[in-house]
Amino acid sequence: GTTMDLQGSFDTITCNTFLNNSGGPAIHWGDHSNPIASGLIFNNLFEGNSASDASVVLIGAGYYSGYNDTLIFANNIVRNNSCSASGSCCHFEPYLVNYYAGQYLRIYDNLFTGNAGGNLLLLHGDQNSNASFDFFYLKTNDFEDPGCTYELYNDVPYGSPNLYADNNYWSSSSVSHIDSVIYDYFDFANQSVVYYPPFLTTPLPIDSTCRPFVDMPEGVLHNIARSETEVKIYPNPFSDQAILQTSSPVHDASLTVTDCLGQNVMSIQHISETSMILSRGELPCGLYFFRLTEDQKTIGTGKFMIVER
Repeated sequence: GTTMDLQGSFDTITCNTFLNNSGGPAIHWGDHSNPIASGLIFNNLFEGNSASDASVVLIGAGYYSGYNDTLIFANNIVRNNSCSASGSCCHFEPYLVNYYAGQYLRIYDNLFTGNAGGNLLLLHGDQNSNASFDFFYLKTNDFEDPGCTYELYNDVPYGSPNLYADNNYWSSSSVSHIDSVIYDYFDFANQSVVYYPPFLTTPLPIDSTCRPFVDMPEGVLHNIARSETEVKIYPNPFSDQAILQTSSPVHDASLTVTDCLGQNVMSIQHISETSMILSRGELPCGLYFFRLTEDQKTIGTGKFMIVER
């Protein structure tokens, strides 16, 4: 069953080992009916835990009360845990009712490896009509879980904030592989979109030594080599036109767009602007993948959806 059942305004769990528990989450960290305002789970080991009909590692629900509250799951090792095909290893449920919170759910610097079951991370949230609401920080994690159907399952409704999960390692530099382990709008149009580029091409070292917690300053990322220039197509999805934007200048770049069968359906040459209009032309509605190259090197990849006019 559950090892820790926590409720309160701030709970801290550091430098523990949760080993071979069965039947429920190792940590019950608030729930939908009784969320916590702040919490920290830092430098713990979760290994060999299992459950047939529940989350294995944790269930965590929180809300933002306006006092710089934050839920943080960082520098943990989560390995060789197992749940059912319909279950999740880690279930996070942020309350999306406050439009003014900033990144109050942070998941970073964790190693997820060898876990098996339905979902590694399940993120569920209430309907929120403010699509620019910045509540989520998911970066610099290592995801190495081929036994999970999805490593990130986005259950935040469409029209609510999209999720930005860039600068993570997904065990592959293949866009099709990363797409396959992320569940979002492109799998079911009732969910919001997950943006994952730029992604990491090598795993990060995770420092799991027991030490005092020091939070990252807002907006600061690790000094790591990213796989590519950040390339965005927005709005996404779109019906007629979108903007193709790069985070750094390009010179004589080329854009290639393919459909789900891998067929080339659009090519644009000699791109030298950091922002340009992309028109759908005669492309039918559907899911497409794009690649931006410069000097025969890939500098950006991603996907977009074309919907009815």
